[in-house]
Amino acid sequence: MHATTGAVPAERLEVERTQLQPVPPPYGGRSVRQIQAPAVPAPAHPVVGLQHPLALYDGLSGLMTGEPA
Repeated sequence: MHATTGAVPAERLEVERTQLQPVPPPYGGRSVRQIQAPAVPAPAHPVVGLQHPLALYDGLSGLMTGEPA
């Protein structure tokens, strides 16, 4: 029993089914991503990871706390 309508949902569905619109067919067209995809992929640039030595962070933590490293 539905708390708001006071009807049994399965029975209410059978009554309202004639008023419902059909489910649309799946979209068979092309997406924007397919249209805008480059024909030739751009060359990949090397990824350079920048990392500081851990001693730098150790020194910075001493500056933040006021303690010498």
